[in-house]
Amino acid sequence: MVSTYLSLGTNLGEKKKNLVAALKHIEKHVVINKVSSLYASTPWGYTQQNIFYNQVIHIWCNLLPQKLLYKLQMIEKCLGKHTKKKWGPRIIDIDILYYGKKIINSPTLKIPHPYLPQRKFVLVPLHEIDPQGIHPQLLYSNTQMLLTCKDLGKVYPIKGDKIQ
Repeated sequence: MVSTYLSLGTNLGEKKKNLVAALKHIEKHVVINKVSSLYASTPWGYTQQNIFYNQVIHIWCNLLPQKLLYKLQMIEKCLGKHTKKKWGPRIIDIDILYYGKKIINSPTLKIPHPYLPQRKFVLVPLHEIDPQGIHPQLLYSNTQMLLTCKDLGKVYPIKGDKIQ
């Protein structure tokens, strides 16, 4: 089993329900070990859209990276993901952040996720569940990446139905 981290995000429909549904589908294929708190964040990349809800999960996985990617893409489709614009609105987005200490740079899969060090909305929940985790290429801890991240986007914890 490989220690793997996934990022989940949504900004359409009933956001909490989208994340819960994604978790239920994911746990059919892997063992979910830790789930971060929910966070609301301002959009990144394409900013003219709704606020996102994000979280990061730690899983134990016995699927090969490409097979995991395929399963996650099928979950996204099943939940209604239809992205028309890069970084645009979506019902669900599931990204592989880390897959053990593997470094993969293929046309269809890049691990660690190439934008991880630039995205506060991923680094905040990742740091919550694994502050000492090490990026296998940069050799920075998740804490170091969060402290040096230049992303000016806002990330807020969600408690109940309110953004704190």
